[in-house]
Amino acid sequence: MKNFILAALLLAASAFSAQAQSTAPVVLTTGLLLAAAPPAPSQTISPNAVIATLETGSWKTPSANEPFDSDNKALGAWRTITAETDGWFRDSSLGYAYVSMTYRSDKEQIALIEAHGNSVVYVNGLARAGNIYGFQDTYESWGPRFDYVYIPVKLRKGVNEFVFECRRGLLKVKIHPDQNKLFFAVNDLTAPDLLIGEAASTFGALPIVNATEQSYTGLFAKTWAEGSVPEYYPVGELLPLSILKAPFAIKLPAQQTSGPVPFHVEIVKKNQGKDEVLASSIIELHSMAASETHKVTFFSAIDGSLQYYAVNPPVELKGKPALFLSLHGAGVEAINQAQAYGHKNWGYIVAATNRRPYGYNWENWGRLDALEVLAIAKEKFSIDPNRVYLTGHSMGGHGAWQLGVNYADQFAAVGPSAGWISIWSYRIRPVVDSTEVQKMLVRATKQSDTYAFTTNLKRTGLYILQGAVDDNVPPSQPRSIVENLSKFHKDFIYYEEPGAGHWWDNSDEPGSDCVDWMPMFDFFSHHAVASSDKIKMVDFVTANPAVSSKQYWIEVINQIEQQKLSTISMRLEQGNRKFVGSTGNIALFSIDCSMLSADKPVSVVVDSQTISNVQIP
Repeated sequence: MKNFILAALLLAASAFSAQAQSTAPVVLTTGLLLAAAPPAPSQTISPNAVIATLETGSWKTPSANEPFDSDNKALGAWRTITAETDGWFRDSSLGYAYVSMTYRSDKEQIALIEAHGNSVVYVNGLARAGNIYGFQDTYESWGPRFDYVYIPVKLRKGVNEFVFECRRGLLKVKIHPDQNKLFFAVNDLTAPDLLIGEAASTFGALPIVNATEQSYTGLFAKTWAEGSVPEYYPVGELLPLSILKAPFAIKLPAQQTSGPVPFHVEIVKKNQGKDEVLASSIIELHSMAASETHKVTFFSAIDGSLQYYAVNPPVELKGKPALFLSLHGAGVEAINQAQAYGHKNWGYIVAATNRRPYGYNWENWGRLDALEVLAIAKEKFSIDPNRVYLTGHSMGGHGAWQLGVNYADQFAAVGPSAGWISIWSYRIRPVVDSTEVQKMLVRATKQSDTYAFTTNLKRTGLYILQGAVDDNVPPSQPRSIVENLSKFHKDFIYYEEPGAGHWWDNSDEPGSDCVDWMPMFDFFSHHAVASSDKIKMVDFVTANPAVSSKQYWIEVINQIEQQKLSTISMRLEQGNRKFVGSTGNIALFSIDCSMLSADKPVSVVVDSQTISNVQIP
């Protein structure tokens, strides 16, 4: 893990006194920096002296060369730093930082904070959302900029203070004064692609920024394009100084040509039969052939939000199609992930979003996103259930390991590329359990310990791909799990491409080799998902049945000790109509007996206990 570095940034209020009279954006360019020692490896929860002062009301604006003390221990002294001519602060100590800036307003007003590189901002002591996705696309190896967040805040007359938490190595901050309106944050558009020859009846979504102190209810998103009838879709309540990503309807006749389609979006209030327009924008939808890689939107059953997935459709398809679920890496959009593959002739490549380009490491919500898209794609494209495959690159390679070990019976084969194995093995410092509280917290993360669940993959084909000189996810990561697999697994291939780094493409074939690797897809073609009625032996491990409870015909319902490893090994003696096995840390489990006829009873022998004459319902 990177050194834990506390930092803060101060801009003298006098520097803005002249600029505060204008509505033009103000870029903050000077400040103070504090670097502190990293936390001890034994700390499961790291104390944070800077946030502690903010939350307890003891924060004091620092001055140059002033020492910073916590619990009577000096953590360092503030030093002056200056932004470069493009407004970006670039300093190695900003890898983990807290930044404090002041801004003098000549009046009470509403402003917008546009920041890039911060995970949270405290505005006069109150926490607001950050923008960890905001990077300059020309800055060294950082990925594209995602300008997602414009935070509306109420400024008081006089000095206002902002404290930014930074963890990405750079920072840029703009203040947009004198805002008192609704507007769309068009850079965070979620929209489907329009397919030539198909009428559109779907949805998009845009954030509405309410930079006022008023609540709004009863509003509608009004949408139309050239020649179409306006559609109205209700908008949820807009709270004061808030942001709501609101869905809007897209109903259009079939497009006949490819290219951009201007599309009008307004927020309106019905006023005596007339539309009072409160915000408006013209966005671009894109029309393309159904054979091209494109985006599809859907309402998530997880939280009701509008999400999208990308589809790379097959060409010259014969027979029932296969499905390749591909998980993107950190900083990659789902549509870019899908476009990194050439079209296949035997299946669909579908890329889920993980909510954001960095998302949740394909754990937690990201894991649910992937499973939801998997279910949608299987139904929408009439997928052959025996030919479902899982792959991904970098963070998505980790996602392939995570979903693979938790849901092995859903995939015929898994192909992680440049995938780190466990959050503990890759970025987080070694786990040290020294107190009962720490043990409890670490135990709650046990399902993230991929190594503990690799035996779940015993029946799943594995093709593990890695660049030999990858300096982002080093080869030591896949090599470590290969050592684990070699003790029991009989169907895996590990391949390192000589001289290749994190992202590589050595052939002139369509698609990037580091994800669209021909030998991997050839390996996939020789594997199929085994149906439950063909499985006579199940070995299953879980630490959290809420995450993963089932494999084939065995389901863990309750544990004895919560979030500790639970194991079950069970075989079916079909001729004897008997299940025989053992369990560990399982209070209750169930067996699906649908592979047996219901006309005769079965028996179960588990942990030396025998249950006879069980009737199948």
